[in-house]
Amino acid sequence: MVAERPQPPINIGVFNPILLLSIYHGKNSRKVNRKEMGFTTLILDFDGVIRHWLVIDVHEKETLLGIEPGTLHKMAFQERYLLPAITGKISHHQWMLEVCNEFHKRFNQVSVEQIHSIWKRAKWSIDDRLVPEIRAKYPELNLVLASNATNLLRKDLKTAKLLDEFDSILNSSELGVAKPDCRFYQEGLEKLHICPQQAIFVDDQGANVQAAQNFGIRSFEFVSKVALYNCLNELIRVNV
Repeated sequence: MVAERPQPPINIGVFNPILLLSIYHGKNSRKVNRKEMGFTTLILDFDGVIRHWLVIDVHEKETLLGIEPGTLHKMAFQERYLLPAITGKISHHQWMLEVCNEFHKRFNQVSVEQIHSIWKRAKWSIDDRLVPEIRAKYPELNLVLASNATNLLRKDLKTAKLLDEFDSILNSSELGVAKPDCRFYQEGLEKLHICPQQAIFVDDQGANVQAAQNFGIRSFEFVSKVALYNCLNELIRVNV
């Protein structure tokens, strides 16, 4: 199951290259001269951009057990369970056990083993063309993965044959802080040895995009690969 914290939708002018030329820095807003731009790094979210979860199977199994579809997801993503897991305070396994035990308490007709099995067998797919396409289209950019994830992230990347495809990985459970907390962006940029003006950030959650944008990073919300490439083409053209 994905470990990205769900965020409410925010209208931020998704994929508008003209608006993206106006970069804002917290309260001291100013329009940045094109000559100041020096994009070196593309920071991509994982779940919802590269990896996509197939929730129908989980919903069907919940229905068979007499549980409303989506209940497991809602429970697992309650902050009291999720946040410790994606900030490295507990492991992915501990997160699962805590949620499954609570699930059993609320729905005693479902055993801990049953719900654990449903979660563990949840399926996902990878857009295995996205990373190679980005590498081919924008070879001048370093490619960084930035995910709100548990300690299981690198194992999942290895399974997806993506572990060695990124120049760096920013995992919230390793940084100890998760998006949209501004410390995630600050510590991430420090690890990458770049300033906000050098980065382009892409995420499927509006709140994460807004937080990065407030930090001074060129940021936009992922809706499709076509929109992604259109926006990157404009930014890279401006950068040149």
